[in-house]
Amino acid sequence: MARRLTPNPIRRYKDRNALTYRQLARRLGISEDYARKLGAPNGIRTVSASLAMAFERRTRGAIRFLDVMRWVGEVAA
Repeated sequence: MARRLTPNPIRRYKDRNALTYRQLARRLGISEDYARKLGAPNGIRTVSASLAMAFERRTRGAIRFLDVMRWVGEVAA
């Protein structure tokens, strides 16, 4: 059985809120370049646990820590 891909929670947040990468970067407290890499369809999938926690805090739960950890493959779905 094929493994289902976990949707990108950062991209989903960006799209739902109609944000530019610059706006996304400001909200998440990261560089615009890193925001672009995280939001790209075939971009990087590297986020530390502490940064994922910060994303949850900075977005007031809209980007959940566990969703990010599942997406990067650190937690089993």
